[in-house]
Amino acid sequence: MKKILLLFLIILAWCGSLRAQTNLSAAGTDCNTTNACLSVPVNTTTGGVTFTITANVSGNTIQFEAAADGAPGLPPTLWVALNVTPSNSTTAVTSTTGTGVWQANVAAYTNVRMRMSTLMRTLV
Repeated sequence: MKKILLLFLIILAWCGSLRAQTNLSAAGTDCNTTNACLSVPVNTTTGGVTFTITANVSGNTIQFEAAADGAPGLPPTLWVALNVTPSNSTTAVTSTTGTGVWQANVAAYTNVRMRMSTLMRTLV
C-alpha cells in the first residue's frame, strides 16, 4: 500500500501558528480507524486556517471537517463538513482528491480535521 504524505498547516490568526504532519494511510467514516484522520484543536478566537496537502497518491478522497463542541481535554463528538476554498479558486468545496492549499473560516470552531473517506488501492 502506498503511503500518503500530508502536511497539515494551521495558521492561527491571533495566536501564532501550529504545524502538524502525518501520514494518512487508512479510510474511515470517523476517526476510530487508525491513520484515517488528522485532528487539530483551534482556539475559538482563531479566524482562519490553511490546509496544505503535498501528496495524495491515487486520488484518495480527503474530507475537510470542523467541530464546535470540543471542550478542553474532551474530544468533539459532532463533526460537520467544512467549506474550504482552494488557493486558485473562489468556489468552496468540502473534499478533494488532489493536492494544493485550501483556506477556511473557522471562527468559533474548537477543532478541525482532515479525514480520508476513500482509499484507492492499486491491485498487484
